[in-house]
Amino acid sequence: MREHDLPTYEHCLAVGRYAERLAIALGIDAEGAARIQEVGQLHDVGKISVPHALLRGGTPLRWHDATVMRDHASVGAKRVAGDPLTACCATGVRGHHERIDGHGYPDGFRGDEIPLEARIVTVADAFDALTRGRPYRPPETVGTVFTILYAARGRQMERHFVDTFIAMIERDGVNPHHTAADDAP
Repeated sequence: MREHDLPTYEHCLAVGRYAERLAIALGIDAEGAARIQEVGQLHDVGKISVPHALLRGGTPLRWHDATVMRDHASVGAKRVAGDPLTACCATGVRGHHERIDGHGYPDGFRGDEIPLEARIVTVADAFDALTRGRPYRPPETVGTVFTILYAARGRQMERHFVDTFIAMIERDGVNPHHTAADDAP
């Protein structure tokens, strides 16, 4: 992913960190939190199959482009499932765009049908994507993102997970956005 699209790679690293922090704040044991971090880091691996021009486009996606982009969850899950080291993350990667109300994708799962890892990563993903911005929109402030997350409680995201995430960020702060160089061996 680093070679295909550096901003997506950096986003994945940050989502992994936020997801692990949220898992710990929810009382998940160290092994489970580490797996959730891995799901967060891998959640957008399917975007390797998305053309670079589409990932870095400066305008909102057209219908066909949005369809190609939506496929990244199932494509990523297949890629992850095919590797014995990451196979345990496949359902979390596949489910990171599912919604509590059943209107997500790719499977339309609702509530507890959505894997725990995916429900946690969804909150971390939304926070980082909104505070990081996209080529077609500037980053939002943390306060604005809290308002957006709060409005998504019970529809898109698990209420308790959103509340815990907001409290965690208010208490411990936001991880500074980092670059791939920060993670180099």
